[in-house]
Amino acid sequence: KEVNVKAKSSVRVGTVIDVPDGNCEIEAERKEANEAIEDGAGDLDFVCNYNAFKNGEIDLVKEEILIATQIGLASNKSVKWIIEVAALSDKEIIQLSALYSYDEVKFVFLYDKEEESDFEFVKWLPHVWDDDNTFRFIATDTNEIKEVSAYFEKVIETRDHINQTDMEDVTP
Repeated sequence: KEVNVKAKSSVRVGTVIDVPDGNCEIEAERKEANEAIEDGAGDLDFVCNYNAFKNGEIDLVKEEILIATQIGLASNKSVKWIIEVAALSDKEIIQLSALYSYDEVKFVFLYDKEEESDFEFVKWLPHVWDDDNTFRFIATDTNEIKEVSAYFEKVIETRDHINQTDMEDVTP
């Protein structure tokens, strides 16, 4: 934050919360997120508790996502969730897609071209498409990763602009 202020930079600083496994208690995750916000983070990337998900503790996962997302949004921060899909079975990925509508949650898949057959089914999930169904959030090489990244950078810039202009008088 201090470096950005001194340099008068508009670069958004991001951080990952509850890395690597997402196994923290909700209160610890909340504390870590609030500290990141105080330190100037503009983007909060939370690691989803995929072990709880795998163990069938769906309500715990949903509560964690709700609380942590509210913390970020209340401070006009960009919030993203990371789940280690390599730790999930195909069935669990599909189950995760059934928990949230494609207009609420977007899935991004990054994998090597050699793994494409393992992830063939994800291209049929509506969660991997933008709202206009013109861009798919699947990347298998460096160029595709850059395209996906550029797409989300534009989304974040747009939301940031909306937050700065339309939300000036809103107090969380």
